[in-house]
Amino acid sequence: MKANINDLQTVFSELPSRYIYENTTYDNYQLLTELHFQQGWRNVELPIITEVQKLSDNYILVGDIITKEVIDLTAEEIAEKNKILVPQIISRRQFKIALAVLGYNESKILTGVDTLPEPNRTIARISYTECGTFERYSQDLIFVGKTFLQLTDEQIDEVFITGNNY
Repeated sequence: MKANINDLQTVFSELPSRYIYENTTYDNYQLLTELHFQQGWRNVELPIITEVQKLSDNYILVGDIITKEVIDLTAEEIAEKNKILVPQIISRRQFKIALAVLGYNESKILTGVDTLPEPNRTIARISYTECGTFERYSQDLIFVGKTFLQLTDEQIDEVFITGNNY
């Protein structure tokens, strides 16, 4: 890719065949290699980024190369990006395995459920022990996870990501 230092934001896959520079028109411009650098043309080279980086929107000139600045993602941007990785639903089997793998004590959930007043106690116990799947954004699941296991939203996400691997 090529761009001209006089217009960094316009990037070309190849040099134009006709180019006007200082009121002179050049045909077959891509063949006039001796003029390219002098008239401001530079290679565009994009840096390789990691999963926790992004490229700036605008092109910049660094030395004799046109590129983009590498920007580290904020904690909020990383969290938002990771939400895509969180499955919305996992099976009961996957959920219980994830709890065990991550060291969360299932008996804490059941003990906590038993402290609820009726009929909430029975409803919660049936919901937990008899359901076929767990939904990540179920209000009941969020309540149980935060109340009885003291889990953060990120830790609940981790349960779903881990469970999805089993």
